[in-house]
Amino acid sequence: MKAAVLHGPGDLRYEDVPDPAPGPGEVLVRVRRASVCGSDIYRITGPGGAYHYPLIPGHEFSGEVVGAGRDGQRVTVIPLIPCRQCEPCERGQYNLCDRYSYLGSRRDGGFAEYVAVPEANLLPVPDSVEFEEAATVEAAGGALHTIRRASVQPGARVAIFGAGPIGLCATQWALLLGAKQVIVVEPVERKRQLAMELGASATIDPTEGSAADMIRELTDGEGVDAALEFSGSPGGQSECIAALKKRGVAVFYGISHRGLELSPAHVDRILRHELTVRGSWNADFSATASNDWRIALDFIARGRLRTRPLITHRFPLSEAPSVFHQLAQPGHEMIKVVFEVA
Repeated sequence: MKAAVLHGPGDLRYEDVPDPAPGPGEVLVRVRRASVCGSDIYRITGPGGAYHYPLIPGHEFSGEVVGAGRDGQRVTVIPLIPCRQCEPCERGQYNLCDRYSYLGSRRDGGFAEYVAVPEANLLPVPDSVEFEEAATVEAAGGALHTIRRASVQPGARVAIFGAGPIGLCATQWALLLGAKQVIVVEPVERKRQLAMELGASATIDPTEGSAADMIRELTDGEGVDAALEFSGSPGGQSECIAALKKRGVAVFYGISHRGLELSPAHVDRILRHELTVRGSWNADFSATASNDWRIALDFIARGRLRTRPLITHRFPLSEAPSVFHQLAQPGHEMIKVVFEVA
């Protein structure tokens, strides 16, 4: 089969590789669409971004099951593979597994014509959802999980830091949950425009000054109930805390590869204003009604959550090496890239 294979930092090649052989409890999925996550950019172009080489990246994808009594079934795939034996797994908190594997980072993923995946990680996709939309469920589920970690309530004021695909999904989730004001902080004009099209109350360009100060101006001096950080930048994380009202909640989802130093003023603010700072990791995919993946897919299927507008660029998988070269350059305006595999 053909695949985009990472041989070292920045060394992505489109080449022939052997077809994967499913192991016990696994099935073969023919990939139809694979989308690019921000973590893929760092993993492929950053120094030492992968756990091992060679590696087939890609953890956001959809396709069809091959054989296994489910031939042709349309699916998207949950990339985190839990051990199902540790304490979090026993509680059904698979996203918090102590010994997880992961498609596209710890084992081969979806930038290929075929991928072997655990059958338990399949999520059936209705015919009303296009394959490219199905390849965005991971981002939509992660955004929902973050919104839930922030306990966003009707009437809340929410700040979203970073208008990438996950931040733009979070913008929509906040509105669906009844937030009265959603302020999006994003330096790229095209992303700010899309945030407004998707319902944001206002946008802020953080290159023009303190985002926290501008948020306070927009909230009658109070600040926001919840600030969600998706950019993975220390600056965004710091401003997230500064933008909160008393007893507000900050949730960090974006992965920072640089240090965050809390100033004495920030620590004092956390203490005196009784702020809460939380992390958000992946999404809930337990066998319960709180399954973020199933909820996200259902909202996409019913047209209540719009992910197609996030897809700004489509390429054949053969162009993956050149596409990631472009994505590594500052100033590009790609928001969501989808590879057409088959």
